[in-house]
Amino acid sequence: MNSLTRTLATIATASALALTPVQAQAAPSFPSGCASTSATTNGTWRVSLTPCLTSEEGYDNDSGSWVQKPAGVVTIKCEHSDYVFWSGRRCLVSGDWEVQRDGNHVASGSFSVTADYDHGNSRFHIATYRCAGHGTYTFTVSNLAGTDATEDNRPRTAYPPAVTARGTGC
Repeated sequence: MNSLTRTLATIATASALALTPVQAQAAPSFPSGCASTSATTNGTWRVSLTPCLTSEEGYDNDSGSWVQKPAGVVTIKCEHSDYVFWSGRRCLVSGDWEVQRDGNHVASGSFSVTADYDHGNSRFHIATYRCAGHGTYTFTVSNLAGTDATEDNRPRTAYPPAVTARGTGC
């Protein structure tokens, strides 16, 4: 093989390698998505919830380090109206949650939290689960009840309907 042929072969090989895509190790893609629900009682008490599939940092016992993990969180806002203005109120919200992948049960539980939207206490990590492979994940909150937690001796409770957040990942 003469030097011209060798040079052309080297250039052709280098060009082919440069154009070949490099396969990188991708980080896990956790499901992500939100949905909302709310209910109003007697026109004066409103409870709004926004459940989301997301990821949050958590301790991994297997690796002994802090890592991103799939999670279900809910943001809650409770309000009272004097028929003119709505104002935030502290409230107790309870319900059940379930995570599914492609319609199959992954994890479930119940929750009960005291929320105070006006004072920054409104986002709660209520669900932790392990990825069960790539697919469409759903995070449903149901059997919801939101009760006024202020002490004005006027109990109010609203019952938002169940809602499901969806996301694809893992």
